[in-house]
Amino acid sequence: MRLASLPGVAAISSAHPPGDNFFRTAAASLDREKSSAQDLQSIHYAYVQAIYFQTLGIPLLLGHSVQPGGGPPAHYVILSESAARQFWPGQNPIGRSLRLGATDERFHNWSELSADGPGCQVAGIARDTRGADLNGSDSRQIYLQLPEDRLQDYPLLIRTQSDPAQVVRAIDPLISSIDPDLAATFSTLDDMLRQSPSFIASSLTAGIASTVGLLGLLLASMGIYGTVSYIVALRTREVGIRMAVGAQKRDILGLILRESARPVLAVLLAGMFLAVGASRLLHGLLFGLDTVDGISFAGVSLFVFGHRTACRLPTVAASHARRSHGGAPIRVGSGFPRTARHMNSPLRRPPPASVNMTRVHPEPTGLPGTSQIPASDQARADAWRRVQLARHPKRPHALDYIERVFTDFQEMHGDRLFGDDPAIVCGAAFLGGRPVMVVGEQKGRDTKQKLYRNFGMPKPEGYRKALRVMQLASKFGRPVITLLDTPGAYPGIDAEERGQAEAIARNLREMSRLAVPVIVICIGEGGSGGALALGVGNRVLMLENAIYSVISPESCAAIIWRDSTKAELAAAALKLTAEELLKLGLIDTVVGEPAGGAHEDMDAAARFLSDSLLQALESLSDLGPDQLVEQRYVKFRHMGNFFA
Repeated sequence: MRLASLPGVAAISSAHPPGDNFFRTAAASLDREKSSAQDLQSIHYAYVQAIYFQTLGIPLLLGHSVQPGGGPPAHYVILSESAARQFWPGQNPIGRSLRLGATDERFHNWSELSADGPGCQVAGIARDTRGADLNGSDSRQIYLQLPEDRLQDYPLLIRTQSDPAQVVRAIDPLISSIDPDLAATFSTLDDMLRQSPSFIASSLTAGIASTVGLLGLLLASMGIYGTVSYIVALRTREVGIRMAVGAQKRDILGLILRESARPVLAVLLAGMFLAVGASRLLHGLLFGLDTVDGISFAGVSLFVFGHRTACRLPTVAASHARRSHGGAPIRVGSGFPRTARHMNSPLRRPPPASVNMTRVHPEPTGLPGTSQIPASDQARADAWRRVQLARHPKRPHALDYIERVFTDFQEMHGDRLFGDDPAIVCGAAFLGGRPVMVVGEQKGRDTKQKLYRNFGMPKPEGYRKALRVMQLASKFGRPVITLLDTPGAYPGIDAEERGQAEAIARNLREMSRLAVPVIVICIGEGGSGGALALGVGNRVLMLENAIYSVISPESCAAIIWRDSTKAELAAAALKLTAEELLKLGLIDTVVGEPAGGAHEDMDAAARFLSDSLLQALESLSDLGPDQLVEQRYVKFRHMGNFFA
């Protein structure tokens, strides 16, 4: 009573603490007329006082902790809820009777135990505790009334309302006043739990499991990083191309992160399902956690999913590598055959000084409204405005230049295989009194003409017609002049059925073999293979506001950024203007245009073009047939030495 009155003491009881009781006995229900050996249950038991449950905070679910009716203490017991379910599943156990075996707190072999002790009545049901088995595998427990004459054999359990150390300091003087020679030791339940063999074994097992789990997370992180690094390594060239055409590092990083999120999420969901199942097996090792603990699952999921940012390192490394090699020369292969003549020819060195990589008058007229724009934005705006000028509906087309530059033009029709293609016009003419063969891609001016000319997109028969005319020129020693102005070769099914790709490839091969001067001039849009099929020449000229590219800006933006509205950005990245192509050595001469564009003064634009063509013809007049073929080969052989 004196201890219970101390400050900070909430309740006090005599009993063995939880986890410090390893004694078991046999028990059988007396509700059956006759019990057999199969009805015996092995169950833990402990002697406690009535206030034991209040002291340890174990709630009573049914009944009371005191013996009803003031009967003998030994005749009444309290069961844990799992023990009650074991004996009377689905029934109310209060008032039911049990017969126990030996309860003398000694270890007995199971074969020696039998429920031959006195009968007892169930007075209450307490909530399950882990008891002697900390893993919670067996929570069945019977609580027996502790006799008064045995109180001195059991330790005191004290529930405090304040710091246990303060209560201990108050208890020490009280014990000394009762018996100076009495030595008392104090331990909290936490300390006793940590020192118990069961807890040590469970902690060791949990530590091993946690180590294995952390190792698994580490391996998962390494796996994600390795997989993404491998994927990025395979796409390094693609990253380089995207960076070359203007993609920013954040765009590349966002693309890789989005694509990597899908497999990571799929594996994460599968892992969570497996973890839920595995946690059931580890239930006994989860102290203070449920088998499906939301915080644990969310934390691990965020950790694993966060490691998809491992994509950032290889992606940034790839973009830096490509950026750092942006100006370095990279040798690429050639599609032309290497013959002994080619290998030993003095023309194998870079293009001779006679190649006129210059600008023909007048000087650039510039574009209105760009003087106050920053350099990068101005380049973008300039490229896009030149795209618009190249597509201007009033811009001169091939027949407009043929009418003004050449004389006595006699058009030829048909490919002698299928039919005629109005998208390509070709025939014999005179340039400055010299006979030439002219081939041009013709767009229409109005709707009727556009439909007739197929919007300037040639079909196979058009390319074969052009090849027929160029081979006639080679046979009769006439120079060939081609005018490029097409958005691209026609991609229709009928064109593919008649061998569009073969017709373009054949033109490339045969034009490289022509034994006469070949002069190419891009007058508007030079779109991809549709223009290149007529673009293999000894001299490649380009009007100031023309464009020449492997793809249209809209298609490029749709592929790179999946957004065709970024065509302006793509136009600047493609380097498709005459100025940029001259710097790259892909063309030889930029031909000036009147102020505002060729459509403002077609006659002036035709005069500039005529002067450029005559100058180009004059520069090639001293080369023989073999030299012309060799010079053409060397010229295209050296194209593409520099990739960004």
